[in-house]
Amino acid sequence: MKTLIAWTVALSLAVGLGLLLRYREGVVSIVLPPYRFDIGANTAALSLLIGFVALYFLVRIGLQILRAPGNWRNWRQARQLQGAHASLSKALVALNEGRSELVDKLVQAAMKHPETAGAATLLAARAAERRGDTEARDRWLRSLEAFAPLKSARLMFIAELAVAQGAPEQALASLDALDRKAGDSIHAARLRLRALEQSERWDEVLSNCTRLRKRGGIGEEAARVIRVNAYESLFEAAVSLPAQVDKLFKSLSRDDRQNPSIMNAAIEAFALSGQEKKAFKLIDETIGERLEPMLLVLFTRLSTISLKERLGCAERWLKQYPDNALILATLGRLCLAEGLWGKAETFLKRADELEPSPFTRLALAEMYDAVGRGSEATQLYRSLANEKPAALSVGGPAASAADGADDSAPPPDDVAPALR
Repeated sequence: MKTLIAWTVALSLAVGLGLLLRYREGVVSIVLPPYRFDIGANTAALSLLIGFVALYFLVRIGLQILRAPGNWRNWRQARQLQGAHASLSKALVALNEGRSELVDKLVQAAMKHPETAGAATLLAARAAERRGDTEARDRWLRSLEAFAPLKSARLMFIAELAVAQGAPEQALASLDALDRKAGDSIHAARLRLRALEQSERWDEVLSNCTRLRKRGGIGEEAARVIRVNAYESLFEAAVSLPAQVDKLFKSLSRDDRQNPSIMNAAIEAFALSGQEKKAFKLIDETIGERLEPMLLVLFTRLSTISLKERLGCAERWLKQYPDNALILATLGRLCLAEGLWGKAETFLKRADELEPSPFTRLALAEMYDAVGRGSEATQLYRSLANEKPAALSVGGPAASAADGADDSAPPPDDVAPALR
């Protein structure tokens, strides 16, 4: 359609010019003393038009000739840039394929052009890190300092290396130096979280974990594991400061209080910080909802809570969980501490029948040892040592249990009461 319109306009102009030349009469005189030239007006007009067109094209050709060297240089630079981009693309593919040796060869062409030299240097540094050449990696990183636009990329790479090498303070310093756009990225937030974990700055770990979870940068299960580790460490560090344990416990969210691991750490911290009444109350509430073996062991060690009160609590649990070996073993331990030998033997034997356990039999051996039934105690010690000797060291500090045993057959030295 455009071509048809162009031809129509051209033909119209030609027809108009022909009519103008046909009906236009006159003479143009050109005087160059002592000469005079007379030519028709139409011929003069046509000559001027042809001359103008010829001059126009001559000027265009002259300009093209003058611009030829520059155009040639631009063409060569464009070809070089195209080749540099192609090499850079191939180097990126080779890096992700694990062919780090090939990357060094490909980036050499990309480094010849200023526009791709920085990215090529960064790729070379990452390739050197992949193959474990730390000297080359550090050399490329120093070269990367000359490229100001790649400052954030260089700092991010340094932060990754620091986290991988267990240098959290260096990683945090690099992340703090990032510009706002790069520092707010998900990747930077993940690196910061890992560095804070390594430096054991647990308060900041919790706050950063919450923000990263809201942004979708970390999964629910991973966030849960991180929060458990953080709270366990915080409670462990706070046992010498009862007020700090209280404050930390009050800061727990509803979801955190539903987490068994976090609640177990909190209860243990209350017990170790001398707040055994709070620990007792929390254990009672927790066992009412779910059985926690660790809490049952801790329950038997609450020395400031009367044995009568603990026995009443454990008997109430037994009604809720009838014939449960863990509850029976706990009752047996408490009766053993109270000196109720008959009840202790009944509970412990019943627990061992329901769920055989070296710890239950160890408690029986302690009881037999305490009441002077040395041969039975020695027999249990020997059977435990032969069956699972390593399992007996789990319960806690050992104390000698061989007193009162038969001198002709003493128990092994490594067999000792646990969970006392």
